[in-house]
Amino acid sequence: MRRGDKEKCDSRGFFAYKSANCMHLFNDQQLELMYVWRQDDRLFIEMLSRLRVGDVSDNLATFLEMRAEVYQTRVSTGGMTDLDVTHIFPHRERVKIHNRQCL
Repeated sequence: MRRGDKEKCDSRGFFAYKSANCMHLFNDQQLELMYVWRQDDRLFIEMLSRLRVGDVSDNLATFLEMRAEVYQTRVSTGGMTDLDVTHIFPHRERVKIHNRQCL
């Protein structure tokens, strides 16, 4: 879709499968992606999958807290900045805010 085509689509941020046009376009031929291609680490893939749906287990919370401590230590000692780490946000608006702050 080109930017000029926005008026032809619902761009209010809803999931595509909730769009009024989804069933019209795909009928019952919907597709579910089942394989992660960009990562090989099974534990990392599982953690990302859980984060996407807000399912934070004790192990995942502990891991994230540990990484936050490492990050804070490195930032406070000048070894890295906010630009040196990957940030994961649940919504596009928060991504936009973070990107503006980094620029």
